[in-house]
Amino acid sequence: MRRIIIFLTLTLALLGMIHLNQMAQSWHYVVPAEDDELLYATSFDGAADDWLQDERGTFSHIVDDGVLRIIANVGGVAPYSVVQPHFDRFDFSVQAQIIEGDFAGGNNNAFGIIFRRASPRDYYVLLISGDGYYRVLREADGTSREISTWHPSDAIRQEAGAVNHLRVVGVADRFAFYVNDTRLPLCIPDDPDGASTINSFTGECVAGTWQETLTDAHHPSGQLGVVVSADSAGRPPGGQPVIVEFDNAIITGASDFTEDTP
Repeated sequence: MRRIIIFLTLTLALLGMIHLNQMAQSWHYVVPAEDDELLYATSFDGAADDWLQDERGTFSHIVDDGVLRIIANVGGVAPYSVVQPHFDRFDFSVQAQIIEGDFAGGNNNAFGIIFRRASPRDYYVLLISGDGYYRVLREADGTSREISTWHPSDAIRQEAGAVNHLRVVGVADRFAFYVNDTRLPLCIPDDPDGASTINSFTGECVAGTWQETLTDAHHPSGQLGVVVSADSAGRPPGGQPVIVEFDNAIITGASDFTEDTP
C-alpha cells in the first residue's frame, strides 16, 4: 500500500511539473513602457538576431542588405516576422516599400503590421494593398475575423516602388491606425458577430458605424512585426511573387489617445 501511495504521489508530482511547463511556455515578459519612451529602433543594419527569420521555397522573411525583406512566391501564404519582446502599450511605426507584385484587379496582395501577437493563432493585423485599400483583421484561437473590411484611402501610395509609412498605436484595449500620417477610420459592425460591410457606391458602413478607434480586448499583449499577405502570387514565368521590404522600425511607449488624436 505504501508503495502505491508513493507511486501515486510521484505520478501527480510529474503531472504537475508537466502542466507547469506547459503554462510557462505561454508566459512572456512584457516590456514596461512610459509615455513616448523609446523602447526599440532599428534600420536593420545589425538586427538580424532580433527578428524571426525563415527561408523556404514558398516564402521567406530575412534581414538582408539593411532591410527586412519578405517574399511570397505562392498565393495563400502570409509570411511575417516579429521582434522578440512582447508589448502591451506601444506606438509602432515602420516604412514599407513595394518591390514587386501584382496588385491590380481582384488580387488582394497586401502587406502591413502584425501586432499583439500572443501566439501563431492569436494576433491582430493591419493590411494595406498596393492598389490603395486597407483592412484590419483579428485571429483568436485560430479563428479569423475581419474587424474592418477593405476600404480605399487616398493616403496609400500605390504600385511597385511606392513607399508607405505604417503606424499602429495600442493602449489597453484601444487601437489607432495610420498610413503616411493619415488616420484610418474603421467600419465596425453594430453586431459583435456581424460582418464589416461597406457600400462600394456610397461609402456607407452598412449595419455599423465609422470609428476612429478600435476597441477590442482579445489580446492584451504580444509581439510586434510586419507581414505580407499573398492572395495571388507565383514564381516566374507563370506568376509574379510579392516582395516587400521594411525599414526603420520604431517602437515607443504610447501616450493615451482619444477619437480626436491627429
